[in-house]
Amino acid sequence: MAQALLSDSFFEETAEQILAIPNFLAVATTVVTTLDTAITALDGEIGSRISLTGSRTGTEATFTGIRSGTDVIDTINGDTLISSGITQTSAGNDIVAAVIHNGITHTTNFDLEFIYTIEPQRSV
Repeated sequence: MAQALLSDSFFEETAEQILAIPNFLAVATTVVTTLDTAITALDGEIGSRISLTGSRTGTEATFTGIRSGTDVIDTINGDTLISSGITQTSAGNDIVAAVIHNGITHTTNFDLEFIYTIEPQRSV
């Protein structure tokens, strides 16, 4: 049986297609426990979703978004962010990637930059 070879060009094109999807950042005060097509929000999601900008380097698709200090809900103690995720719309829709953080306290004193990098890879 012939084995199909996937070229770097294929993975570069895949990364380019990932960037073609509109993406937004959601942040939450609880731990993400699972991702499936039924999830339309992170548990404990707070504030408005943030529009992400995308770029591609080789086979990597990178998304960047900044949560401003003016987005903080708890202006006295700060927001303790436990997880964040990427979704395709500013409200609802599927969460397509998520990360658990080690309890970041975001206060009104600074902006917080999130960077997600997605890289399609070969699997043996």
